[in-house]
Amino acid sequence: MADRRTVLIDYTNWRGERSMRTVIPERIEFANSEWHPDTQWLLLGWDCDKRADREFAFSGIHSIRPLPHGGE
Repeated sequence: MADRRTVLIDYTNWRGERSMRTVIPERIEFANSEWHPDTQWLLLGWDCDKRADREFAFSGIHSIRPLPHGGE
């Protein structure tokens, strides 16, 4: 994973909580899930802060920008 590009997203989750998230994107899917029951575009990736795989609904992404290598 060290050579993958890290991004910073301004995101509002399904509970309406807005935060900045540092993510290593894995793939994009048009799907639904437990947290996103309506079929929609999802960004799947590694959440560096929560240290876990996460799904991010595109509808909840306010902005996204690449970070320099190293995630800082």
